Formats: sequence, C-alpha cells, structure tokens
Amino acid sequence: EMNLNRNTTGPIVMLMIVAFLAAGSATSAHPISLTEASVLIQREKVSVKLTVFVEDLFLFHDLEPNKDNFLPPRSVQDARDKHRSFLLERFTIRDVVGSLLPGTVVKIEEFEMPEQGIGMGELMKFAYTYHIEYPLEVPADYLTFSQRMVDESAGLPAETRMEILQAGSDTPFYVTLFPEAPETLRFDWSRPPLSTDASEAEWDAWYERRREQELGITNYS
Repeated sequence: EMNLNRNTTGPIVMLMIVAFLAAGSATSAHPISLTEASVLIQREKVSVKLTVFVEDLFLFHDLEPNKDNFLPPRSVQDARDKHRSFLLERFTIRDVVGSLLPGTVVKIEEFEMPEQGIGMGELMKFAYTYHIEYPLEVPADYLTFSQRMVDESAGLPAETRMEILQAGSDTPFYVTLFPEAPETLRFDWSRPPLSTDASEAEWDAWYERRREQELGITNYS
C-alpha cells in the first residue's frame, strides 16, 4: 500500500504522466482497444449496438496495408464479416443462474468506404456498428455483462464503455467493462429507474431501494 499526501501526490502524478508518454512513444500500436456499446433492456430481449473501430479489425484479423500504407476496402470488409463471430464470442451476457444468452447479429451499420481504402493513420476515424439481439424467455431481473476483446499475444488493454437503458426509463446506467471483470446489474420491472425530471427525494429513495436489493449480489466469478 502507498499513502499519498498533498505534498507527494503532485510529483508522483507527474512521474506517472512522463512514464506513460514515454511508453506511448515506444510503440506504434494504439494503446487501448476501445469498443462502445448501447444496450436496451426490454422484457422480451436485450438489444445491443456495439461500435467497433477499424483499428480493432486491424488488430484482431491480421490485416496488411498495401504498398501505399492503406488497408484495401475488400480486406476491411472481409474483416468486418469475420468480426461477427468474434463479438458473439468475446462480448457475453449471462442470466441470473449464469447461463449464456444466445446472441444474433441482425444488422451492421456501414460507413462510406474511401475508394483507396483506409490509411493506417485513420483507423480510429472509421467504425462499424453491430446490432446484436439476445432473446429473453422472461423479463431479466439480473444480467451479467463481460468482455474479452483483447489480443492476448500483444497484451493491449481493452475497454468496453456501455450505456445501459431499461425500457420504461429515460435514465441510463454507465458501465465500463474490462477483460475478465464481469459486471452484474439488477433490473426492477415493477419500478424501473425514474425519469430525469424526478425530484431529489424520489432519486434518494430509488437508490436506497436498489442498494438494499443488491446486497449480497455483486457479480459472477
């Protein structure tokens, strides 16, 4: 353990920043694999929109740039299709007893592909959005989300930033998933989250009730 006081925190933080910048300059790869997810929890299904940057397709599907340092359009599109099964395997949702929910990619939102392909310096400027649906037999009281969208050989960190909305509410939850670190959320269908114009007293009561309901249930190992 390390105790930090007001006098030592500043120098330590500056050293950490310098070390991070030095590490970043020593590698040509982007320092993190980043995926963004919008999740809608309905009674009959979970709908997920996963936004994946072309950089992830480059990292996970061994794409090779051409002599002009561009990823050819056909290579990117082939990797886009391969990434369907990758996402279904690496982004998972489990029910209250720990069973995996089966997912299906129902749509992929395209972007306008440049004629010459995508330059190696522009991999984070282009992204596909995968629409995935997970059917539910009954409304879910608890769901556990996890991700393993990381290149084990390269050792790159990975984040999945999720915005989760329960049907019947206009107030989302925000969760950042890290590899092998599941997050379990409870969904109360009798009293879903309040609207954004609820009073402070209503919010305090809702949070207190949620805390009591979740005692003893954090996540699955």
